[in-house]
Amino acid sequence: MANWGGAPTNSSKCGCAIQNRCDMSNDQCNCHRDDGMWRVDAGYLDDKRYLPVKQVPVRDVDNSHEEVYLTVKPMECYGVVTSGQPTEKCFCSLHAEVKGSTKAGPLLLQLPDLIYGQGHNDVWIDDGNQKRKVTDVYPQFFNTRIRRQILPSSVAHNKSPDCVRVLQNCPVDCERLAKLKYASMSLSTNITNAGVQKALGQVMCENAGVTIPPPGSRIVAFYKTAPGCDSSGSSTYFHPDDTSICCKEFILPFSRQPFNVFNEKCSPNVDISTIFG
Repeated sequence: MANWGGAPTNSSKCGCAIQNRCDMSNDQCNCHRDDGMWRVDAGYLDDKRYLPVKQVPVRDVDNSHEEVYLTVKPMECYGVVTSGQPTEKCFCSLHAEVKGSTKAGPLLLQLPDLIYGQGHNDVWIDDGNQKRKVTDVYPQFFNTRIRRQILPSSVAHNKSPDCVRVLQNCPVDCERLAKLKYASMSLSTNITNAGVQKALGQVMCENAGVTIPPPGSRIVAFYKTAPGCDSSGSSTYFHPDDTSICCKEFILPFSRQPFNVFNEKCSPNVDISTIFG
């Protein structure tokens, strides 16, 4: 076969070309592009004449910067067997960075939960009101450029197959979700929060509930899987950016309750898209 998953047999293409969603529109596969970034091609091989897969020849990896990791997953049946109710959860959120630590600092924003079903790219989004296919909400979800790739070898092998899949996809999908939801905004962009229009930075400071003095704390995206799979970490911590936030705590005069206010002067014209590349 001269093709990859998701493309017709011997088409010399990958699934992204068939779906018109390769990283670059003129490419036949994402991994054809030699630009020093990890790229992914994935899809089903459904030509029964060539199943099960026993050998995968790889060419054009003779340069020092070219490297490939392959995963051939178990065969699946069509129909009801590969579809079902969503199972494992992935929780995504934005936090203020704790200097010198990769742990999550004060919570700034909680993103909708991601829920994984049983089939390929069977991902749902739960905003607290309803569950919908993630591609119904964000049609370009799986075509969204990412900077992080979780290799199967980096996931603990003593986990269930469902957990292995979630642990491999959750960090990447959190980056995708945060990028699609917030990358076009600045901290001064007004959003609707509990029915009230507020600046994104103000919502973050109220959620943080602590003072973040100048020069501010960097904003990072974190992921956490459900207790059954037991993993958490940052999707963006290792990618340098200048996106920081400052919050100042005031005591309200009558109620004497603390109230956090976004300090826009501390981080003027901050482009939140720099978090996600």
